[in-house]
Amino acid sequence: MSYATEWTDLERAGSNGAGRLVRRIHPDSAIDLFLAVTKPGNRRVLTLSVRPEAVEQLDDLPSGKGIEATLRAAPDEGRMHLELGLVDTSCTDIFAALVEDVAGAVAPAPDDRAAVAAWIARLRRWQRLLEHLSPDGLSGERQRGLYAELWLLRHHLVRLLGPEATVLAWTGPDAASHDFELPSAAIEVKATAGKQHQVLRIASERQLDDTGVAALFLFHLSLDVRHGEGETLIQAVSASRELMADTSAAATFEDRLLAAGYSSPHEPRYRHTAYTVREFNFFQVGEGFPRITEANLLPGVGDVRYSVAVAECKHWRVGPELVMASVAGTGADR
Repeated sequence: MSYATEWTDLERAGSNGAGRLVRRIHPDSAIDLFLAVTKPGNRRVLTLSVRPEAVEQLDDLPSGKGIEATLRAAPDEGRMHLELGLVDTSCTDIFAALVEDVAGAVAPAPDDRAAVAAWIARLRRWQRLLEHLSPDGLSGERQRGLYAELWLLRHHLVRLLGPEATVLAWTGPDAASHDFELPSAAIEVKATAGKQHQVLRIASERQLDDTGVAALFLFHLSLDVRHGEGETLIQAVSASRELMADTSAAATFEDRLLAAGYSSPHEPRYRHTAYTVREFNFFQVGEGFPRITEANLLPGVGDVRYSVAVAECKHWRVGPELVMASVAGTGADR
């Protein structure tokens, strides 16, 4: 749920001195959760109020860029308050998404100890995300990359593997070596925009390294980027969510989206950019493929970034049927 109205009401409420205004959320929950603003300054805060024994073993609070996590005593209430505060207003949209996510995870808890555990677990997930989430959302290149991953997910992998197995295999948002990893195959995904001289940006010496991988494929999605014509990233996310609806994969899919840097407060920035698919190709990566791997590097060299011309990959093109057979574990080597 969105707390925009509650935040605005609290901020508009008059107070010339120091203090805080508080409003309870999730009133049907057994857990005491509150939105607050501190005066003066209207600093936004999410508060979880618990009995002292619920935080006796708590010794470390995850935090992150633009967000402060604190634990403070409320002796007049005989309670302890776990709090999340917004300290950088450039992160307001991200903070709103964080508060909704954390509150939604904590509210169903049956007691204070379970609520604290849920609070910490969600913050630990967000801690890593906040290191990478930009207040401005995804760059154009990262938008296209996510779109390509969702396109492959929707048009090929979910049909073959089902939602649960597909989402578990989607490891790109977790900074794995490849974007999709299964026991029988791995797939690296790249998107390009433009008509001629397309090149694929390779982010490390491991992305096209098939060492220890049963079969490695490179999926290339060539896009035309338009304004108002085609499918937006928002629409691709929505269509992917529909595939996950009413399955156990839905929550994990949302986690993967966040890890990829996609957050709903940024959606207005993605509304006017749409994509049409010019072509797609699968390439099987192996001996002789144009690439740099760890085995090619001298000692002390690493973090390599390089480009590969799409035209030079065409000799390694394979059909989707071969790739999907390998992904399913029923295919043979090329």
